[in-house]
Amino acid sequence: MIFLLVFITAYTGNLFSQLPESWNAHFSKIYSVTFSPDGKYLLSGCYDGVIMVWDVSNGEIVNEIFAHVDAINDIGFTSDGKKLLTVSSDAQVKIWDFETGDLIINAPAHSGGANSLSVSPDADEFMTVGNDKRFRIWEIPTLRRLEEDVVHASNVYDCTFSPDGSNMITVGQDSHIKVLQRIRGELLTTLRGHDDQVRAVQYNHDGRFLVTAGYDKIVKVWDIRTRRERHSLRGHIEHIYAIDFLPNSNILASAGDDQYIIIWNIPTGERLKTFPTYISTRAIAFSPDGKMLVFGDEKGNLNIIDTSEFVD
Repeated sequence: MIFLLVFITAYTGNLFSQLPESWNAHFSKIYSVTFSPDGKYLLSGCYDGVIMVWDVSNGEIVNEIFAHVDAINDIGFTSDGKKLLTVSSDAQVKIWDFETGDLIINAPAHSGGANSLSVSPDADEFMTVGNDKRFRIWEIPTLRRLEEDVVHASNVYDCTFSPDGSNMITVGQDSHIKVLQRIRGELLTTLRGHDDQVRAVQYNHDGRFLVTAGYDKIVKVWDIRTRRERHSLRGHIEHIYAIDFLPNSNILASAGDDQYIIIWNIPTGERLKTFPTYISTRAIAFSPDGKMLVFGDEKGNLNIIDTSEFVD
């Protein structure tokens, strides 16, 4: 079967057929993309500090938030979808009213820039990491700091909570993967295996597998129960910047500078599909219903892959 990369208008007889030919979202690189929890809206954050909010049903821009004065490195939602969380290279963390787009509160996050955030699945709090080697835990909506510590020797690039909220993972420039206990932020273990900086980390839906990827061009799969590496997935030929799991599955997408998105079966390590993007990619996200995979490119465009290409 020919590998298929399509824009939204290529679909017929479904929701996507009504959307415009090209989502030309920004004038520079897209660094973050995410869907609202209900799947009705798609958000893209760019190097220019602007967030575009798109109505997925018709492809229209419903809001434009001038959120930061530097790159939007990550976007998140509270579980109820009412509040938007953002971090930026301008070193700020901000909480927004998603319905109105109004700023609720902001605070200095990390000196040198804030790179990623992760919302706790079981508490009104979230974690950020940045270029000051630290993680910080913030209370929602007050932005009161609950915990913080230096966990890496240099820049920290990504973070995530475990699905049950008991543990936290941070990864960074030092190539290490830190497994931390949420209570008091105590270090449980350090996973080693990458040969270069790690740019992305994510748990699968049930917390059994942890996936990391970065500059060594390898996607690593860890069995978090044994804290051992399960697979080293080779296929990319340049730096990997982004990974995302198809909701409620063990299917993972990875993307980066080699102008390909690769779809993996994580338990087996099998490569399911390879999609050419023809452009470097910094951000990818599956829709909550799992029907589409969005990627943002270095020219500011949003692009869509129909997941029926690799999902039964």
